Amino acid sequence: MGLFTVQIEVSNPESNHSVQLDALANTGTFNTIVPSSTLNALGIEPQETASFELADGSVRDFEVGEVRIQLEGKTTRTPVIFGGENVVPTLGRFALTGMLLDVDAERECLIPVTPRICNHPYPVHPVHPC
Repeated sequence: MGLFTVQIEVSNPESNHSVQLDALANTGTFNTIVPSSTLNALGIEPQETASFELADGSVRDFEVGEVRIQLEGKTTRTPVIFGGENVVPTLGRFALTGMLLDVDAERECLIPVTPRICNHPYPVHPVHPC
């Protein structure tokens, strides 16, 4: 797991409102987390409430919306958790993957990745819901 700070631009996908944040690049968390007051100031509205497991093992419900994130010349739309006011902004695995970036924990920097596409020589059957 890598953990260090990067500067990101968080914006509302529906407007030009944006803010620069120092965020932890944390491969140990899946979703991006930003304080609720920052998201509210950008006009981001919650789209749903979802349960998340915290580092201490407890489970808590958080509102989730969508933001656009720009970092090192790359941009992606990503789900964002409405965090508490004392939360450290965190850039999670989902956003990093969307920008084709990964963490070099040893050098504490982000590195570009080349995605793999698996092309099966046989038809892939749809998955049926449980």
